[in-house]
Amino acid sequence: MTHKQPKYIELIEITLLFYFLVLACGCTPTGSFTKTKPNNFNAKDYRTALIEVSSIENDSDTRTSINFFEDILFRKLKDKRIFAKVIKGSQSSNERPDLIIKAELLWTKHISRSLEFWFGSLAGRAKIIVNITMIDQNSAKNIAETRVSGESAGGSVFARATDEAFGQAADRVIEFIIAGST
Repeated sequence: MTHKQPKYIELIEITLLFYFLVLACGCTPTGSFTKTKPNNFNAKDYRTALIEVSSIENDSDTRTSINFFEDILFRKLKDKRIFAKVIKGSQSSNERPDLIIKAELLWTKHISRSLEFWFGSLAGRAKIIVNITMIDQNSAKNIAETRVSGESAGGSVFARATDEAFGQAADRVIEFIIAGST
């Protein structure tokens, strides 16, 4: 004679399994860019690029976001080797850049690590929206503009939603630069 579990035990097991999957897996990260001025420049014409990140807000959290986005964009641009040299605006450099990449943080939504740990994907999605302006230093002309965004995957216990959203936005900036170079 086999012993069969009551229905409510099966329901509890299914609910726990579903909750674990939502907590551990999350969703897919997204990002986009929208051209606001034609992208008619060729990145190969520029050897040195300077990254200047600013924000419409001015508080300690925003300063952290500015530094974080500058670091991510700097690292990703160096990894792609689009320019011979990339300079952070926060670094002092005597070298005059050929291209200035101005990034203005318009909106950021952070998800704290503790919230992610305890609630996983139920903690929400981190998001960032950034205006990008490219300026030719030699002619002092604005040569391209775009608005990029990055959104995290909705978090999981193991993800870092804010890092992911900022990374997605930096990837969109690089896609925009590459799109102008093809």
